Amino acid sequence: MSTYMKSIGIDTMMLEHGYSESVAEILVGSQDPCGFEEAVFDARRLVSELAGCSMCIFSVSPLTVIVDSEGLLKFFRGMVLDTFLSIVRRLSGVNLRLDSEEEFRSESSSRVKSVFLPTGAADTCHRFESKDFERRFAIVEKNGWTKVITSMVQADILRILFSRPAGMQDLVGFFDMPRSTLAYNIGKMIEEGMLRLNAGDDGAGFYSTDYRLFLMPGGSEKHYSGAVLSNRRGYFDGFLGYVAQ
Repeated sequence: MSTYMKSIGIDTMMLEHGYSESVAEILVGSQDPCGFEEAVFDARRLVSELAGCSMCIFSVSPLTVIVDSEGLLKFFRGMVLDTFLSIVRRLSGVNLRLDSEEEFRSESSSRVKSVFLPTGAADTCHRFESKDFERRFAIVEKNGWTKVITSMVQADILRILFSRPAGMQDLVGFFDMPRSTLAYNIGKMIEEGMLRLNAGDDGAGFYSTDYRLFLMPGGSEKHYSGAVLSNRRGYFDGFLGYVAQ
């Protein structure tokens, strides 16, 4: 998934960072602030249990962390460390930055030692807006080719038709808009090859698509509860659910 998203120009590091912040918010909850050293060991315990990884605190000053780099951690070690650092920041108020990394390999294992130093204010994620409205989009895919759609009406039409073909009357029932507006968007999508108009056995027309909706950010503000974690979902399964949302 990570390779595919990079091939179509989606920065997976931003998604991983957002998920890490979400998980940290869930794990910390209403826990009281504490000193830096206590925060470090609390974060190590929480992340190790959730991600199922081996994390060792080699030193507190400077903060030096050793993490196994096998299996999934080989690809998502940065995301695990992001969660760890976010928990430390939320509990102690200390923001940290990566200073250096060193890998140690043996026949049976691979470990990475990371050194972190205090830094200034935490990085912020900026949202680009146009005329006070969030710019929304969707990405659809067909036979390995992708297309960006900026009309949410058209993205919703594809989302509905991907599940099953539907006629105009069925689609009208899904949207709170004039029939003429819906018909205009359907016409544009037929022109661009995203929809097909077919005839059923009874002669009634219905629309279908062979495009697949790959990524469609939600219309409402994302909340931390979107990082679904339970007894049935581990750290990495939760990340897949987060991306799919």
